[in-house]
Amino acid sequence: MLDLIEFVDGKMQFRLHPGQKRAWDSVKRFVVILSGTQGGKAISLDTEIPTPNGFVRMAEIKVGDTVFDENGRKCEVTYVSPVFIDHKCFRVTFDDGTQVVADAEHLWVTQTSRQRKNSARRRHRKQDAERTQMTTQAIANSMLDYRGALNHSITTCLPVEFQEKDLPISPYVLGAWLGDGSSRCAQLTCADQQILDQISAEGEIVGHGKPSNSGKAKGYRIGGRDRQTRLATCRNVKGQLTDSDSFQSRLRQLNVLRNKHIPDMFLFSSPLHRLSLLQGLMDTDGYFGHYCEFSNSNERLAQDVLLLVRSLGIKARLSRKITRLNGKICQPSFRIRFCSTLPVFRLTRKLERMPKTNRPDTKR
Repeated sequence: MLDLIEFVDGKMQFRLHPGQKRAWDSVKRFVVILSGTQGGKAISLDTEIPTPNGFVRMAEIKVGDTVFDENGRKCEVTYVSPVFIDHKCFRVTFDDGTQVVADAEHLWVTQTSRQRKNSARRRHRKQDAERTQMTTQAIANSMLDYRGALNHSITTCLPVEFQEKDLPISPYVLGAWLGDGSSRCAQLTCADQQILDQISAEGEIVGHGKPSNSGKAKGYRIGGRDRQTRLATCRNVKGQLTDSDSFQSRLRQLNVLRNKHIPDMFLFSSPLHRLSLLQGLMDTDGYFGHYCEFSNSNERLAQDVLLLVRSLGIKARLSRKITRLNGKICQPSFRIRFCSTLPVFRLTRKLERMPKTNRPDTKR
């Protein structure tokens, strides 16, 4: 109780969070408060929390900040608990590889295997799924069900609703370049006319194809313009020829030339922008077999794509594989796999292979 008391100008005052304040101010004859003691929301201080401006460590979150709820919507922080010392903690690992360190008394909304089975039976009745609020300790005590299988699951969040940004490049075009573009310049290696048509539809000029070393694929300059257009629009105040608004100059301003990654302004833009970016990446470096798959040898780009996919409410896994050529070890390859009913492709031949529905466990 002492941590709820503070002295202001020598007078004792209570430091109450909004729920306690409403109970204190209530004029009802009886007020009942049911709660645990200093528990329920304790996770490690170095846990990264998504905010509209990117990730912020839990230790830096303060009252008035904006974070996101399980529906991907913005919500305001109204109370910050004191830091708990010497509490029992667990490292919680999810089946997609995500980990978080949580207090033994941290509360989770989970579904047990029995509840999942009951929900499947009642789905045709359109009833709400059964869920249980449990502490980390209680989950640890009931990890396995009666068959010896993993017992608990939580529902994935909905797409995070970051605010739409004013982007210098179409998200789809940037995604296509990150997938199959040259890291040194504004050139794309491509064998699908539909991808080139999509890039043109996004307002970028596609140059004439030149033979490459990639089979039927050709190299195409993106954002190229004829000399007369450049002379008319790209002279600086001294009359010198410039190219400050070319596709390559915009890539340079984003610091992605020879440094392929997804800039933060794209990662933290609206769900529609992020989906378009993913479509460009998947049309070029993606594949659909039994599930959606993105493969690349650039670890930083792979990690960015993993975050991009998860921000759209999709459960995704990242794996690392050492590739070999003629028995010789080559650079590692990074593969992201996921299942989704979102249209993560624009390329018709890939989009047509996607299923209309997925198993319920892809949302858990």
